[in-house]
Amino acid sequence: MNNKAQTAERGVDFLPILDTRNQVVNTLYCRPWKRRPEGNLLSDDAVLGDGLNGDRVNSALLLSDMSWTTYHGIKKAEELLNQGSDIKVIVPINGVALTYKPIASEFVRLCKSVPERVWSSTIFEVTNVNNVERMSFLDDIAVILYSFCLTFGARILPTCRDLKIYSTCNYSGVALTMGNRPMDVEKIRPFLRDFAERTERCRLKAYLHDIATPEIVDLARETGIRFVDGNVVKSPESLPGSD
Repeated sequence: MNNKAQTAERGVDFLPILDTRNQVVNTLYCRPWKRRPEGNLLSDDAVLGDGLNGDRVNSALLLSDMSWTTYHGIKKAEELLNQGSDIKVIVPINGVALTYKPIASEFVRLCKSVPERVWSSTIFEVTNVNNVERMSFLDDIAVILYSFCLTFGARILPTCRDLKIYSTCNYSGVALTMGNRPMDVEKIRPFLRDFAERTERCRLKAYLHDIATPEIVDLARETGIRFVDGNVVKSPESLPGSD
């Protein structure tokens, strides 16, 4: 699949997301990447959080990376919609950044510039909120996103136990990243089953990003994980933009 928007220093890849219950790809994940001047490569939420360094906040960098990602994610959603496709696009955003009023205002301005019909094809995933699991914080973000997407979810840490706060704030799902690493399926089976069961009890959908092996894809399906992506997940040839 050759779905990439890029410049010399940064870009966006669109990863197919497998719906494990229906065995179809009907969503793409917008994964940003960039190469710092010193040469190291950042990807996904590390890009969006590049402006956060402890108590030091680089607002301009946060805004630049989030605007870049949001623009290209929404652009892809609009392209697919114009092709008559019902493929949705998940766009990650930095939740902490949205607590800063100038960044939130610019994000809203960008969203308002997009044709309203595109929002039915756009899903936001809130990232970089791992240490701020307060009801008011999550709800404040939800208020900003509500008018500009089909639905929204959140990226969480494996140690997160309180999932109910996400459903209370109208998040539709929670996601974990598997880090594109091979894992012993028997060792992670109990954890994934527990994660899937807890999300379902809270009326949430469970996602796994960056799965490395077909065996983990099979395990995700078996344990009840709803959606998965990663280099091991391939797009069907009929997907718009496929080679």
